[in-house]
Amino acid sequence: MSVIRAAIDAGVRHVYYTSGVRADDERFAINADHRGTEQALITSGLDFTILRNTWYIENYIQAMAGPRHTGVLAAAVGGAVVAAASRRDLGEALATIVATDGHDNVTYSLSGDTDFSYGDIAAAMSVVLRPEVAYTPVSSDHLRAILTGSGMGAKMAGFLVGLDETIAAGVYSRVGDDLTRLIGRPTTSPFDGLTAM
Repeated sequence: MSVIRAAIDAGVRHVYYTSGVRADDERFAINADHRGTEQALITSGLDFTILRNTWYIENYIQAMAGPRHTGVLAAAVGGAVVAAASRRDLGEALATIVATDGHDNVTYSLSGDTDFSYGDIAAAMSVVLRPEVAYTPVSSDHLRAILTGSGMGAKMAGFLVGLDETIAAGVYSRVGDDLTRLIGRPTTSPFDGLTAM
């Protein structure tokens, strides 16, 4: 909130804020900070544009470390789907908004065109890593045990398990076509995003 006050004091006319997808949904604690910031911005009197970004495809690059050695993508997301998008897609959307008119006091929900399962993500990893990667759903407790058993600290393991639980709840599933409309093309699929690395 201090940044918003500083912007007002500095005479800033328009704030572009990168938020999180479904930030207005109180069921998802992961977006609580975004939700509060959005409300502060909306009531500040400043012109604003809010971009609620989805899960980044690039998040799966680090997630390939385990499957590279085991051939298994273990996650506590069940059968959840993710409409991930690349940082390039999201950056293009922001550039379009900044360079064109008609975006004052608008909130955009930015997600990929298609919902992908973790089986789909594993298939994309298979092409990158060779050999084949299989998705294995596990419980939150099992995932925590896997992570701490590999030497990860309990705090980081808990954070990663919490992310999987958020994905399992559906927060990163598709929310519409705002992103495609802004960039003027289909969004990058996880398959294309990972195989291009």
